[in-house]
Amino acid sequence: QEEKEKFEKTIIDILTKRSNVQRQQICITYKKLYHKDLLEELKNCLNGDFQDAVEALVTDPVLFDVQLLHRALYELLTIDGELLAEIICSRTNVQLMAIQEKYAEVYGNPKDVADNGQPLSLFKAISKVFMESKLMSDRENAVEFVRRVLVDAYHREWSPKMSPAERDEHTHWDERLARSDAGELYGAGEFKWGTDEGGFINVLFQQNVTFAQLRATFDAYERLYTKKITDVVNEEFSGVLKELISTYIECIISRQEFYANQMYEAMRGIGTDDDRLIRCVVARCEVDMVQVKLCYKDLFNTTCKEAIDDDTSGTYGDLLLALVGPGP
Repeated sequence: QEEKEKFEKTIIDILTKRSNVQRQQICITYKKLYHKDLLEELKNCLNGDFQDAVEALVTDPVLFDVQLLHRALYELLTIDGELLAEIICSRTNVQLMAIQEKYAEVYGNPKDVADNGQPLSLFKAISKVFMESKLMSDRENAVEFVRRVLVDAYHREWSPKMSPAERDEHTHWDERLARSDAGELYGAGEFKWGTDEGGFINVLFQQNVTFAQLRATFDAYERLYTKKITDVVNEEFSGVLKELISTYIECIISRQEFYANQMYEAMRGIGTDDDRLIRCVVARCEVDMVQVKLCYKDLFNTTCKEAIDDDTSGTYGDLLLALVGPGP
């Protein structure tokens, strides 16, 4: 037991002090030197939640997302709407394009491409599962939502590669348009008997409407109709479509708050949703974990480090805490 713990602490020390790019290079070098797959070797030596966390760390992030999507679609009796929404609604456009290419490479037909050259195997896989599901309602609107995210929703968020003119356009908004679109959302949801799901989706995916503009629209909705747009979605929608729209809106408002909430949900109550906790920590540890930690403290009046320390133990907990890093 002592040797095992020492071995696992060495793994923590090496993996958590390297970036994912460096970890991938370690895997390549290990293969060249020893003619063995490092991930498979580690899986043979480890077990439980610690093994799952190490696997998430060592796997290429795009491939890991692709594997999660495949699990969400095929590995349960029903579609895992929460997991599906988490991946396709929280990733950037650049990440989504890479995910689609990798999905086509791993699971899809490489000849299956759209007119613009982007693989559509992931979209077609999701569409097929949705349309064939006997338990899923509102399939057509769910398919249309996924199409808008994966196929159409490019260049709507700020990127360091943008020119100053493009950057300015993506960080400013029109208040009059925000109020008008808030009215459209109200008309498609709360105002009428039943919900115009298609109308709601159309407002979210108007051409040339940026995330900054949508945030202004959500703020305008709350001022005009005294209800948060996320509460409206939870009341007006259900099933997989609700998970998709709710997650999409939450990530537009703040990805950091979304992940803080995900970590909280993974640890609250009796037991821990370790799969979700690992996904969140690994996904954000090199991106915006400092901001996620600040959001967590603001939202829940405690630190995520304290929560992880209370909810996990052993080298598994040590690994997560090392990834979360110092500070609150």
